[in-house]
Amino acid sequence: MLTRHSFWTLLVSLAAALTASATAVAADSARLDAYRQDGQTSYALSLTADMPNEEVEAVDVVVLFDTSASQQGAYRETALESLKTLLAGLRPSDRVQIVAVDLNSKPLTKDFASPQDPAIAAAVTALNQQPPLGTTDLGAALESAVQQFEQAGSANRSIVYIGDGVSMANLLDAPTLTPIVAKLHAAQVPVSSYAVGPKIDAELLAVLANQTGGNVYISEAMVWQDEAAGITDARAREENTRNAQVAGKNLASWSRTAVVWASQAQFPDVLGQVYPTAFPPIRADRDTILLGRTPAELNAPVAFAVRAAGADGKPVELAWTADVELGGPDQAYLVSLVDGASRDGGITLPTVGGAGLAEMARMKGAQSDELTMLAQRAIANGDKAGALQIVQTVLQTDPGNVQARTVQSALNGATADLPPA
Repeated sequence: MLTRHSFWTLLVSLAAALTASATAVAADSARLDAYRQDGQTSYALSLTADMPNEEVEAVDVVVLFDTSASQQGAYRETALESLKTLLAGLRPSDRVQIVAVDLNSKPLTKDFASPQDPAIAAAVTALNQQPPLGTTDLGAALESAVQQFEQAGSANRSIVYIGDGVSMANLLDAPTLTPIVAKLHAAQVPVSSYAVGPKIDAELLAVLANQTGGNVYISEAMVWQDEAAGITDARAREENTRNAQVAGKNLASWSRTAVVWASQAQFPDVLGQVYPTAFPPIRADRDTILLGRTPAELNAPVAFAVRAAGADGKPVELAWTADVELGGPDQAYLVSLVDGASRDGGITLPTVGGAGLAEMARMKGAQSDELTMLAQRAIANGDKAGALQIVQTVLQTDPGNVQARTVQSALNGATADLPPA
């Protein structure tokens, strides 16, 4: 939800070039939050598109259901309940294919079928009877789903994953993710997930959602029977079922939400390097976050336009203008966030909309607090040099951290040498 620009000429000329063949024009909004440090401006750009159609008319959905060994007991029950609610929320015009995913991907229906087809009910029954075994190869499952869409000639496509996101059989680091994301982009397949299990990899699922124009729902903490707290087994099941149904309803809605895929994106030079380097898909129901860094001092409105393909294949024009919001120490986390994006082109950014960006800010703050506690322990152990090095690292990315500044002040014996807040 961020962007600014003063290149009005670029906006006008690019928009004029796109209008010739475009069939839809969107009124869009943007916001750009920036932080200036050491001659560089790090920023986060939030883009929201007001699309002509917020939903596609009909969609083919491949449901990847985690059947690995970790999905047992209440976790399996909750996952199945979310699947049932998802299927109930799909429309008669939609088609679905259910795939059991662990080390291998096993389609449980021969072809795509209506959500109300008896073959789908039989697939759910088969899932319920299948013992959870082995580990998961999520990368192979995603590639297999793309092949199913291609073979079926699916027009509108969506992958829904239900599971913990832990891909032990194929660790999805940046080099492994890059070709998988490229295939999902080429096939125009958004990936949305319900993260549920005893140990979830929410970051990986957020990365997939961010890079493909999907969404992610993180399960609430599982409710367990607790006699001391007055929670019966029936009450625990009721709460877990309710939470799963909320997730399933979201998955159904997300599967048919319109997504547009950029074919041309031109940023003015004043924005410097923008991440992800491959412009991510844009959804109708959330904003899209871009990060970047520039030596320029952003102090004037920023404007630019993007050409994208809509769900019907017709070109869509997207244009944004935003004023720059130059932040204080609370925005310093952007420095390390952009540093990380620069190392892999932003392929592993988990910033799913403004909520994802806020979560990254919270995590960066928590990391700073943990480091400051390490510095305090180092002081207690007599390692003042080590403690000073730690707090300097903290203040580099979180200059407003009061606790770290207090520790540094104590180490220096005065506040005169503290960096400005």
